[in-house]
Amino acid sequence: MRPSQSRVIGDLANHMRRSIDETLSEARVHLSLDQRKEASQRYQRAARLMDRYAEYAPNRKIQHARKVQSMRFREIARNIGRRHIESHPSNAQKRKSKSARASRGKSACVTDQIHEWLTKSAVTWDDIGGLDDAKQNIQFSLMLALTALPPGVSMPTPRTILFYGPPGTGKTLLAAATSNSLVTSSGESSSFFNVRLSSVLSKYFGESSRLITELYDAARQMAPSVVFLDEFDALCRDREYGDSGPERRILASILSELDGLAGKDTNSPCVLTLAATNRPWDIDSAVLSRFEKRIEIPIPDEKTRVSILACHLDRIGVPVEVEKKKLAEMTRGFSGREIERLIKDVLARMLARENQEKIGLLKREPLLLEGKELKVSPLTMDDFVWATDRIRPETTPDIQMRYQKWSKIP
Repeated sequence: MRPSQSRVIGDLANHMRRSIDETLSEARVHLSLDQRKEASQRYQRAARLMDRYAEYAPNRKIQHARKVQSMRFREIARNIGRRHIESHPSNAQKRKSKSARASRGKSACVTDQIHEWLTKSAVTWDDIGGLDDAKQNIQFSLMLALTALPPGVSMPTPRTILFYGPPGTGKTLLAAATSNSLVTSSGESSSFFNVRLSSVLSKYFGESSRLITELYDAARQMAPSVVFLDEFDALCRDREYGDSGPERRILASILSELDGLAGKDTNSPCVLTLAATNRPWDIDSAVLSRFEKRIEIPIPDEKTRVSILACHLDRIGVPVEVEKKKLAEMTRGFSGREIERLIKDVLARMLARENQEKIGLLKREPLLLEGKELKVSPLTMDDFVWATDRIRPETTPDIQMRYQKWSKIP
């Protein structure tokens, strides 16, 4: 990140922190004047601001603490709002009607969120460079889920799999390809529910447990289906993180669903749960025991980096003057996501270099740009050297060693 960008982000975060403090001060003033409705609205606004503030946290621990604070603000707002309603007994009938409408509204919100998560994956195994061991492991589990055992043979079908490894190594892509490999009787790919658990925590305080239950109800109704729980460690952190009551309730709901899926026979609806985490050591052993398979998705080795580079470079339609093996050597320690970013940066540099006159035209007569074709040129070693100098791998050797040590824990 450039220093100027860092300053802008820092200034924005400071502005948001001041806005939160000002909003909380206004809430306290309204409370002191017994203006409960206005106080509740201010706490709700503080919660929304805190959600945004969490996005600018310098590390995951601080981000988690800010999300917990956001939930507390929502809890305060709800309690204040409840006392405000209860302080008007003459409006009992109106309260009942509003409560019914609110309940219907919550149901609609829950349904809308489940529909938002639901998609049909178009990702195939060929779209993922390398990771052959992980692919074969998953494919074996899918084979067991889709085939019938001989008469008299009993074998549990794995329905819960945990992906763990550094950020950007392809965990989400593997989940999407898994969903695309499960097919319905009509030949379509299975239903894919892509669930980011941090959004459940921040957006559905008080409704989260119900949301998880209805999610799995929908997954069973639309089977075969894949439920992908991203950022799974957000619910299973070490006790030092101070997990809140809502987090524990959501986790209890998920574990209940996993217990219900484990060991199902092949005649039951095929609902596969995949969870992903960058921090497996934060996950409690009782939670880990619910996952029948644990698959490490590591930083790609040289052979895998060649495959990843081929996946991206072979589809961009621009000549490359550098051998993929040489590029793989230059990107040692890079994750798949960082390699993708590298290629985007290289393309952007080449296009900027070859189209300076169009940039000048944009300043003078932007309407004249419409329909003009961009010039391209081969990507050179200088382009890739320039890009690799600007990207530092997020996963250090020490962190990689920590994954390897954790993998050996029985």
